[in-house]
Amino acid sequence: PPPYDVCRIGLAYRDRAKLYAAIDRRVDRMLGAGLAEEARRVLALPDSATAAQAIGYKEFAPYFRGERDLARTAAEIKQRSRRYAKRQLTWFRRGKDVRWLYVDDFPDFDSLCARAFRIVEEKGWRL
Repeated sequence: PPPYDVCRIGLAYRDRAKLYAAIDRRVDRMLGAGLAEEARRVLALPDSATAAQAIGYKEFAPYFRGERDLARTAAEIKQRSRRYAKRQLTWFRRGKDVRWLYVDDFPDFDSLCARAFRIVEEKGWRL
């Protein structure tokens, strides 16, 4: 048995197109909130090799060199984010003790959270 009593709740979409649309919206919000300038600062830092490999930063390097336009940069960030999400789901689905909640089964975020809290309470934990 594991050394700790854990309650793992996984969030996913039944419809992958909805997941990808949510990722695209998130990237658009990040771009609107100044991701390009943040990437410029991170990529200019000394010893930024590790951070510069993060999704959302490394895709800007060709843009800053004038080799790619912003639309193509945004598309690349979205594509890499979708691939990363797919790898995460694959990894988490290997877990046998994950209680999956499907975002598209709930009318809103509050009802999703309420269900997650009930799962935790069913384990006998108090929030």
